[in-house]
Amino acid sequence: MSRDDLIKTNALIVKEVTEKVVKYSPEAIIIVVSNPLDVMTYAAYRAARKNSSKVFGMAGILDTGRYKAFIADALGIPKGYSFSAFG
Repeated sequence: MSRDDLIKTNALIVKEVTEKVVKYSPEAIIIVVSNPLDVMTYAAYRAARKNSSKVFGMAGILDTGRYKAFIADALGIPKGYSFSAFG
């Protein structure tokens, strides 16, 4: 599966989920946590048909989790340790 195929698949999932969120919770604020974040957030925004102040993207938690796992693997330590990244 190419990256483009993955984007299309994920965008369809985000669209379907967003439409259901809006149907059952029309006043919801939508926070997208998926990669690629900009494309998936835009897909949710389009599907929601809401003001842009109601649809947000949140990437930090995904990137931080991956970074922590990568460092733990590289150091050969359990993944439960906490690391901070600055910059």
